[in-house]
Amino acid sequence: MRWLDRLLARRSGYESSRICAIEAVDQDVELEGQIEPLSLLWDPLSGEPAVVLDYVARTPGITQRYFGIHERSGGIAARQAVDFVLRDTTGGALIEVERGGDVGELHRRLRDAFGIGLQATIERLGPGDRVRIRGRVRALDEGSSPHRREPWTVVVIAHELEVI
Repeated sequence: MRWLDRLLARRSGYESSRICAIEAVDQDVELEGQIEPLSLLWDPLSGEPAVVLDYVARTPGITQRYFGIHERSGGIAARQAVDFVLRDTTGGALIEVERGGDVGELHRRLRDAFGIGLQATIERLGPGDRVRIRGRVRALDEGSSPHRREPWTVVVIAHELEVI
């Protein structure tokens, strides 16, 4: 029911903020910074590292496959992502993203089924890319043990990602 609560909630837009200025949990924020990966995904087309992969494939239609007449049928879209750290000049924020499916496996299955008739493209966000994140603050670092410090001071659940 959380999705229904979010849908019915009447909240103002996202508040542009610096990472060090975030002081409260459960607020909508807009942050800008550079991606520092915690783990990596690999683009199945180019082999380049990424933290977010947006995959779109167009499969050949039935007439193209059997009669050689070029026409296009529906497209297939998928997203795969891993959590990462967003760093600005004031600090770091752990960005939690929706994981999605295995884009590499999907691409292999489609390539095996459609061969050279498959047209696939991938947009990716990778290490060092500058992005704008809109999301909700889930947690703040309360200054835990001095012997173990995370490289972030705030945790944000991403709603939107945008390259800047």
